Amino acid sequence: MANYSVEGKLGTGKTKFCVWMAQQALYAGRKVAGNVDLKMEHLTPFRRSSYVRIPDKPTAFDLDAIGNGNPDSYEEDRNGILLLDELGTWLNSRSFQDKDRAALLDWFIHARKHGWDVYFIVQDANMIDKQVREALIEYQCRCLRLDKVRIPYVGWMLSVIHDRLGYLPRLHLVTARVGYGAGAVVAERWYFKGYELHSAYNTKQIFETDYPHGTFSSLLPWDFVPSKTWVTKVKEIYKYAFTNAGAFALGAVFWAFIPGFFAAAPQAAAEPVTISTLSVIGTVRFGSDWLVSLSDGTSDKVHESAFVKDAKGRRFKHGESWVYLKGF
Repeated sequence: MANYSVEGKLGTGKTKFCVWMAQQALYAGRKVAGNVDLKMEHLTPFRRSSYVRIPDKPTAFDLDAIGNGNPDSYEEDRNGILLLDELGTWLNSRSFQDKDRAALLDWFIHARKHGWDVYFIVQDANMIDKQVREALIEYQCRCLRLDKVRIPYVGWMLSVIHDRLGYLPRLHLVTARVGYGAGAVVAERWYFKGYELHSAYNTKQIFETDYPHGTFSSLLPWDFVPSKTWVTKVKEIYKYAFTNAGAFALGAVFWAFIPGFFAAAPQAAAEPVTISTLSVIGTVRFGSDWLVSLSDGTSDKVHESAFVKDAKGRRFKHGESWVYLKGF
């Protein structure tokens, strides 16, 4: 691996690209250090990893404190990643003329032997010291936001429908070239969205000269949560087992007794209908009362409300049987 200068205008995703590369390195089990405020609980939530935070504007002493990035292997693919952001404010040719300049430059020269791949994040490589730019940086990475580029030829037509339709999708394009100038060879290109990285680092970080802390290692939440003893685990199993058993018993009682409250009320059995052999020979109506003469010589006084109507006609009750008013 090598040293990279990550360049681009404001808001083109320079830091986001480096955070994305740091995430890939952490998932691969490599070390990561830098002066960027990373939030490990969001960057690698499902992996036990750590991040060495150095001051915003580090010195050679701060870089020595991070140790070796690849102490157990000679494979450069296993080198750690060192992120150095906003180099234009502390590694430019003017502010770099201090007493710590030689020691810091010496560390950068030996960064590979220290087991670190360094990502220099700056708006333009001309803003940093010439010795660092020309002697140490191997890959120049240019960042571009594609959603700021209009689609060629047809973009203006699509913008008539909606302004965003005339531009390319929301992607970040990073092009790595070997060397500088027009003849630099393209080594690699990366495309990424990085929406999930917005919560993984402080996008509003301000780099201060009087940073109050030295080099330290950030820990994930589970690193400082005490491990559970076997007694605690047994208590949790006991709690969950009896909680589930109680819920099952309550559910059984509910299904055994509660449905009875919603059951339909029992209906009385229908009275059997017995049809009489008598027939009606005459009727006389007095208001709402009827005088009905039967074939056996008897007569019944029937109120109008006592008649029952069905498919065969109207009938009334005579003794224990029913008589139909046929023809009347």
